[in-house]
Amino acid sequence: RKAAELAAQEERKRLREQAWTDKLASAPWRPQLNRHNLYNWVVSSDRFTFDPQWRVSDRDGVAVLRGRSSGSDMFIGLFSNHWEDYVLEFELRLLDGKLEISPRTRVQPEIGIPVEETSSPLVLDADAGVPIGKWVKVTLTVHGDVAEAEIDGVSGKIELDESATLPEAGGFVLKLGDDTEVEIRHVRTKLVNHRRDNAFTKAKPK
Repeated sequence: RKAAELAAQEERKRLREQAWTDKLASAPWRPQLNRHNLYNWVVSSDRFTFDPQWRVSDRDGVAVLRGRSSGSDMFIGLFSNHWEDYVLEFELRLLDGKLEISPRTRVQPEIGIPVEETSSPLVLDADAGVPIGKWVKVTLTVHGDVAEAEIDGVSGKIELDESATLPEAGGFVLKLGDDTEVEIRHVRTKLVNHRRDNAFTKAKPK
């Protein structure tokens, strides 16, 4: 029985890898930031305050998300327990501090609180090559047990710690460090593997 379970796991891994290879180029990009509200961003620390700290504004037809932390935890994200492998792209202007990204995060849906995050998030700050006060493009690739980010296409990638583990599925959450201020725009995602598609989640019976 144990051998059969291991074989099934290996087959699922093979199918997922094949789906990633086949669909990566053709999967459509989907914009995720509305110019007028944060309706889709269901994971947010603002759900527990009467004074929202995350704000989105329209700047010449472009939606810009702005957040500024001052000691309290601030986070925001897109959650789906069906997401498996995806690419996230956005432009970041780090004005101060650091931005952390949890690539696959499970949440408590009714209250929007992360309950199981990656053990070691990706950290974007000056030490990671993010210039202060300048717009840069961030590309996050989440694939199998790998999560890595590129800044403006630089070959040196920011990777999860080797000891970190990723949940099988889940959306991403952005978290601000203490005394951090950021602006984010042009947010879009490319969903490559999805749990609702059985071809990617389990081997077909023979």
